[in-house]
Amino acid sequence: MSSSLAIALCISLLGGKGAAPLPTETVTLHWDHKAEAVQREERWSLSPQGLSKTLSRVKAADPAMAFIPPDARREGEWYVQTPQDPPIAQLVLPASDHVATATLCSGKRCAPLRSWLTRAGQGKNAEAPKPAKGEPIRRSTLLPVVLYPCSRQ
Repeated sequence: MSSSLAIALCISLLGGKGAAPLPTETVTLHWDHKAEAVQREERWSLSPQGLSKTLSRVKAADPAMAFIPPDARREGEWYVQTPQDPPIAQLVLPASDHVATATLCSGKRCAPLRSWLTRAGQGKNAEAPKPAKGEPIRRSTLLPVVLYPCSRQ
């Protein structure tokens, strides 16, 4: 990893001890939202000012049922937006029972979001507790995952 930044993009549980630096300064998040019946992707990049969303894509079976930004353009089956929002200090990704497990891609590796936490020593706290027999897994009981700038080690 060659970088001119003295900071890295790190991942941890909200309030967790220990962080895992990701291999690149740009990541892509992908998730399926069950209630809206859409696929979403966001690309985030690290700069000295913080995290910036550089691309947002939505693929909806029924676009009338999903939030499509008014400035999005159609590219095949996707609605694509190039956000102009200012950088943020951290990105908090809450767990939800309405969203399938998110995938995070960094460098050439794509893996379920929470599997990246193993490198931070937080893997055992990243998964939902086993439910009682016959009960569904409740992802909403999980601590949120946070992406944020940290010192390069």
